[in-house]
Amino acid sequence: MSNQIFCKVNKEMCDAVKAIAGDRIVVDCGAGRGLFASMYDGKVLSIDIHQPDEPLSFIIEKNAEHYCFPRNSIPIFIRPCHSNFVHNTILKNRNKFDKAIYVSLPKNLDGDLDDRFYKITQYSEWEGEEGERIYLVELNKPKESFSYLPGKIIHFADPMLSYLVETQEQEFKESVESPLEDRGILIDGLRLTLTDMYPRGEKYDYLFFDYGGMSIGNSLMESLCREIVKDADMFPNRTYIVVSTFTSYAMKDAKEDFGKDLPNVFLSIGDFVTFYKRLNQLA
Repeated sequence: MSNQIFCKVNKEMCDAVKAIAGDRIVVDCGAGRGLFASMYDGKVLSIDIHQPDEPLSFIIEKNAEHYCFPRNSIPIFIRPCHSNFVHNTILKNRNKFDKAIYVSLPKNLDGDLDDRFYKITQYSEWEGEEGERIYLVELNKPKESFSYLPGKIIHFADPMLSYLVETQEQEFKESVESPLEDRGILIDGLRLTLTDMYPRGEKYDYLFFDYGGMSIGNSLMESLCREIVKDADMFPNRTYIVVSTFTSYAMKDAKEDFGKDLPNVFLSIGDFVTFYKRLNQLA
């Protein structure tokens, strides 16, 4: 991977970012070698689709468009590549944060951002070595209210990804996070674990289970459904949610074979959300 640094970060720039972010977690999207994190005096996560050969700070290998952003975070894009990922990342997470920070050349604004969806203003008088500026991107406040799902969350899915899906992060984004968000529920990325191994012995509050249509009739999936049913009976304070329609058929059979009511096992995200909202209204 390239070790080129496209923007020379300095203290004045970091101070301006700190003034915007406050105590929020700054997520450096497309962090490259991680220069910003190595200089920023605050909470920061660095993500990039590639690991650099010579990192300057810790880099998490994630695609920003599919990344599950933490609660109380703000993304920053520093001289990003021009592939629409800045605009796409902001729009896909518009209910999670109200601001984003964009650092680049003025000529790149029109290609990377779209002011039809948010307000863009230059922030501070800072100017980089090549003429970079800091821009504050302000999103419209969501019309509906959102709440974060509390507790530790595990997404347990088979390694056979859905058609046109490249990573488990994208699978989770499209099959779990987005459907929940459409129903007013957000996921804190710092409380999320993605795995293709059943989390035996781990502590968690919610398990989203997705073994897909490729596994119908598969003894492994049926065995896992039976194990989940037993765990649900053993741990009534945990919640188990089936993600795919095909998996729900096997889980329904496992519940019937178990012969005992399990109110903490849901055969769809929709069923879970209905119960979750009703429970919160009663609380």
